[in-house]
Amino acid sequence: MKSINIFLLFMLLMTSCDLYSPLPIESNDENPKLVVNALLDGHATNKLRVHISQSQPLVSDTNKILLANLYLDDAVVLFFENDELIDTLIHSGEGYYQLTNEIIPTVNYTYRLEVFHDDFENVKTEAVLFPEEANVTTSIRTAVAHSNKDIIRFSIDDEAAVSNFYEMEAESKVDSVMENAYISFGGIIPDVACGLGVLIFPDYCFDGESFTNEFEITNTDVTKVIFTLHTVSESYYKSYQNQQGTTLDAFQQVFAEPSTYYSNVENGYGIFYARNTVQIEL
Repeated sequence: MKSINIFLLFMLLMTSCDLYSPLPIESNDENPKLVVNALLDGHATNKLRVHISQSQPLVSDTNKILLANLYLDDAVVLFFENDELIDTLIHSGEGYYQLTNEIIPTVNYTYRLEVFHDDFENVKTEAVLFPEEANVTTSIRTAVAHSNKDIIRFSIDDEAAVSNFYEMEAESKVDSVMENAYISFGGIIPDVACGLGVLIFPDYCFDGESFTNEFEITNTDVTKVIFTLHTVSESYYKSYQNQQGTTLDAFQQVFAEPSTYYSNVENGYGIFYARNTVQIEL
């Protein structure tokens, strides 16, 4: 059986919900591999978040997977900028690794990780480009007459001749509590990947042009809307889109061949991506 990476419903959450660790599962005749999930975030307090674990054998007893020692606390994690080593990360608990130096990612520089462990084959991630901030030229919130909805309209000036990938989030404040807003596009964008309060889309249909679109929110008791637009690396877009399709296949085809999830980790599993952020309050 081919090695597979099943996205289980009990996702292992990172410090923030935007980075998760699917549990990779190997066929019984293959050796475990290193699993690397990492995010380089230009606007986060911790600019680089890395989680290291190991894949598990395919077994019939789920409890054996849940009780297994997944996290690795003794890996050597190297961080490179434009192929130059700039830091060796330290373990901070439960498989999480952090920078030892304060680092500000540079737009259009490439970044990658290499991970070493005595018990596993060494792995490295593909190099990812740290993207520019989205150029949001318009963001307007307008109430819809005789309804309980607001329209959020935004415009982006997209950089030409570059494949850009965007992740849009919306939160609404109700009774002093910020919650994910359910958002739906008023227009059609090809290849959209979506979730609760999240839309991820490429610039395939508006490369180098000004792009305007809108989404609706329910405005009952909403006092504030936080509109966030990330530019993300292609690896994140591919991973999110792949997970959606494979999860759908799993529900539709119970007896189908297990699907392989997208990974940009050579000799292992996982996803390393970068993002830059614009946040607007409306």
